Amino acid sequence: MPTEQTKYGNSARHHGSIKALASFHDPTIVEFRSFNPDDDAKALHKAMKGFGTDEKAIINLLTKRSNYQRQIITDSYQALYNKDLLKDLKSELSGTLSEVVEGLMQSPDVFDANEIHRAVAGLGTDEEALIEILCSRSNAEIQALRAAYERCK
Repeated sequence: MPTEQTKYGNSARHHGSIKALASFHDPTIVEFRSFNPDDDAKALHKAMKGFGTDEKAIINLLTKRSNYQRQIITDSYQALYNKDLLKDLKSELSGTLSEVVEGLMQSPDVFDANEIHRAVAGLGTDEEALIEILCSRSNAEIQALRAAYERCK
């Protein structure tokens, strides 16, 4: 079987999946180097201010910040405007975009807790969602998820 060089060393190729696996753990959203939470909070406020919403500005900003940075932006927005950023975003956006932005703005433990709640609510259980979340998290992440789940009830 041919081998190929990956960033993890030489490895046997298995249907091309080794190369994909090698980059699997590279984050897709990294810390924004010129991060200034007050400037970002002001930019989001401007995008929602007045008539109409600049959805592109919101998308471009939020998708280029890490989750940690988005949490800091939320705090800065609260400090600058005495308003809840997530509530303002939800009131300005609709449909799938609103749902995606809501997910982006939640901390990972809260997002997971809400997804687990959704998976077990109503008739039937979304077992695939439960397995995906619970089997891919560390013990520390599961403990944080558990605490968030208790708060979200």
